[in-house]
Amino acid sequence: MNITKVYITKLQDNKTKALASITINEEFVVTGLKVMEGQNGLWVSMPSKKNNKPNDKYDDNYKAYFDIAYPITKEAREDIQKAVLAEYTKEPFVTDYSQGAKQNAQSKIDVTEDDLPF
Repeated sequence: MNITKVYITKLQDNKTKALASITINEEFVVTGLKVMEGQNGLWVSMPSKKNNKPNDKYDDNYKAYFDIAYPITKEAREDIQKAVLAEYTKEPFVTDYSQGAKQNAQSKIDVTEDDLPF
């Protein structure tokens, strides 16, 4: 499996740190992944849906939420988790080694009147 794109939307929530979507092989998109804060650190939750059926019989197998899309193999789950967490923890700055400091990738450019074409 080749994860070709990862999109992250960071949130200001306690447990849910971000929403994510991934593109697989430039052909298939999976949305609804979540970066969660757990007891052992960050982990990726698969897209899920709330189960609206009541648990009248108190079934032990009843789940309040169930996964909509999920990897079948351990390796696929690890690949998804690594890709999403790498993008989530990626620093949003570009290092400018000539000045020895970090600058924002969208920093302003100094323009003087001499640079203007009119």
